[in-house]
Amino acid sequence: MKRDQDILEAYMMVDEVVGNIKSVRKNIDSDFQVWYKQILDLSEKLGIVEASPRKTSIQRNRSNIPSCSPIDHYKKSVAIPLLDSLTIQMQDQFSDEDRHTRHLLYLVPSIIVNNTLELSEATEGMLFWENDLPFPKSLGNELRRWQIMWQSAEKELPSNLLFALGACDEDAFPNIHRLLLITCTLPINSAEAERSFSLVKQIKTCTRSTMCKERFSDL
Repeated sequence: MKRDQDILEAYMMVDEVVGNIKSVRKNIDSDFQVWYKQILDLSEKLGIVEASPRKTSIQRNRSNIPSCSPIDHYKKSVAIPLLDSLTIQMQDQFSDEDRHTRHLLYLVPSIIVNNTLELSEATEGMLFWENDLPFPKSLGNELRRWQIMWQSAEKELPSNLLFALGACDEDAFPNIHRLLLITCTLPINSAEAERSFSLVKQIKTCTRSTMCKERFSDL
């Protein structure tokens, strides 16, 4: 992640990754043949013989996967489950439970002019930050005016949160300005530790380490 990356770009990257996984899953028949050829080349160098696991009448730890060849077996038992699992995990990790944050992305002008989301639904989602808004009751009206302003704009529409914040008049759109400030400061990933700014040496000095409890209490 870049230091100046905003949450809109992060969501776009997530959607792109999920789309790529789904595309690979859709074209698994052709893509897996390429992968399997590379696997066979590596197996030949390592002296591993191509073979499918044996099938028995009773399976307790795994099921018998119907297949007519080793490539068909590994495609059905390894590749397809892996891609399906990745898709499910990505969708669960970035699910609609964070819909309040996704509604904030509606404020970006390049999105709001093409978005089919109802203003009432967007307003309801943004009211999650009602306590931070100066005039929460007028948020719906502001959103309508914000959308109309950019639909009639002849200049290039801001395509990220920072540009949208710079183009937002705080006096005309106080609620939207506050929401854009909130969105621009939402963290994308966990905080990083800056070891160069550590205060441990200033707190736990050599003198402090050798100081007895009695003197420390007196100080």
